[in-house]
Amino acid sequence: MDYAQLYSYTYENTVLISKRFIVSIFKTAKNKNRAFDLILEKILQGFSKYTNEKFASSLEKYEKNACEIFADRFSLYSGNRLEVIQWVLEAEAKEAFSGEKYESYNNFIRDLAVRDSLRQVTIHLAGCSSYYRLIYEQDRYDYFYFQDLKDIKYESSLEYNEMMDKKDPNRIIERKTLSKVKDSSKSAKEDLGVSIPDHEDWSKIIQDFNDDERALIINVFYEELSKRRNHIEITLTQLTKLMKVAGEYSELSIFYEKSVSNTFYHKVNKGVDYYKGDRRLKLVESTIEKLQILNLSFISDALISKRTSLRLSKKNQF
Repeated sequence: MDYAQLYSYTYENTVLISKRFIVSIFKTAKNKNRAFDLILEKILQGFSKYTNEKFASSLEKYEKNACEIFADRFSLYSGNRLEVIQWVLEAEAKEAFSGEKYESYNNFIRDLAVRDSLRQVTIHLAGCSSYYRLIYEQDRYDYFYFQDLKDIKYESSLEYNEMMDKKDPNRIIERKTLSKVKDSSKSAKEDLGVSIPDHEDWSKIIQDFNDDERALIINVFYEELSKRRNHIEITLTQLTKLMKVAGEYSELSIFYEKSVSNTFYHKVNKGVDYYKGDRRLKLVESTIEKLQILNLSFISDALISKRTSLRLSKKNQF
């Protein structure tokens, strides 16, 4: 087994072991009615601590140069993944290997692979937490792939949307309604020879958001950033759109008032919890409706999840 094969085998085997471990934790926790967020946080913290204590700290302390060279491998070589790994491990990384702690170079490669694999596992689990939340809630472990989906984001996958539809059946009705509205609007504009949409249309769409909706969008975005540990999947285009929509709020007192006494700040800070009764659900629904055309699914999906929780909470009151 050459160096690249050793690294790749160890890396993939670590992923499989991690997958079995996490599935086991999920199933046990679900049987005890544990909250998903609590379990996820414990798993992420546990993986991070284990990675640092068992692998990262030793690699950093004793083989820092070799690790840095390996991390920089794609700037040293051009080729496919395994080729580049093989070339750097048999040349620059091996030359930098000190052997101060590790009995053999192969042992160093194994620890390097385990560290890299565990780090990627943690990033993946945090970044796709909404997907794994649905698996946890619905026991859909046949969808527990534990890898990034090829060529698409998980929010666009059939699996994710199937589970979301089961969680919130109103999504199906809303899609059909939205499709009819779009078809009707498109037909009307085509009859008039008008492009869809034009600059004036977009301006009206953005201005249609009120400050309460903008505050909610900022709140949800901040929550997603915090929850996913900055591994949120967002394109630069989406971020630009988000800043334009959210940044149009008319309230300027945030610039000169202390946050503790600023109303808009408290709306952003508390999100839907700032409001009472039916107003919370109405605010979420109006925001979702206005976001539809903007293709900001990472915000819309989070709001849809909030809407589902609010609906269930309202239902349980009766």
